[in-house]
Amino acid sequence: MHQEETAHALYIQVKAETQDPIAAIRAIRTRYGLSLAAAKEIGLQADGIAPSLDAHQERLIPAIAQALEDSCGPDDDDPRRPTRT
Repeated sequence: MHQEETAHALYIQVKAETQDPIAAIRAIRTRYGLSLAAAKEIGLQADGIAPSLDAHQERLIPAIAQALEDSCGPDDDDPRRPTRT
């Protein structure tokens, strides 16, 4: 590994070699001492998915809300309880 290598470059390299994004996240966490959240954010950036972990999670909100509505109904008082059919 080159001395000037960035976490993004290492993530891309390991993912290309292993076809395993989890291995790539582990590699950058180990090499750079990153938290899981920071490593996931680098993976999202390197993969061109989102500029940040927060931005990625915000884009998931509509899908999660729709899934909850589909499984619980819009007027259910307790969204953790599935609707009865």
